[in-house]
Amino acid sequence: MRNEPAVGSPAQKSPLLRVDANFQAHVPARASLYDRFQLARFANLEEREKDRAVYRISQASVSRALKNGVAAEQITAFLARATDNGTPLKVVETILAWGTRQNTARLEQATLLRLSHESLLAELRQHPRLGSLLGEALNSTTLIIPADKVAEVRRLLAELGYLE
Repeated sequence: MRNEPAVGSPAQKSPLLRVDANFQAHVPARASLYDRFQLARFANLEEREKDRAVYRISQASVSRALKNGVAAEQITAFLARATDNGTPLKVVETILAWGTRQNTARLEQATLLRLSHESLLAELRQHPRLGSLLGEALNSTTLIIPADKVAEVRRLLAELGYLE
């Protein structure tokens, strides 16, 4: 008895989690609270039974963790430890892909200035007061006007006779 670790001591391993290819994490009732907490950071509890709980790992749940500062690599490292490297490769690769895509696109409101002739683009760009207010050219007759410059650009275009 002396050589056996005491119940709850760090030397006693927590029961392993099991993650399946359907992104479900099966957690034995005796799993450590620490592992349950870590799992709940990036997975949603689906069902709880007497002897186990089932969590679902989804893009939304991983996204929540990423927004809270947990890196995809931290999630996969936890799963590797908690499942003794038993997490399906598909699950690991998908979580890493979700982490790579996070915040790589955004939607913005834009005001476009459409010109009736291509020659107007150079003319407006060279204007001493107006040129520096104009944003990116999408093509030879369309410019993006930065949101904080719209009122001033509108005023100058009207003053110069380009707008009514």
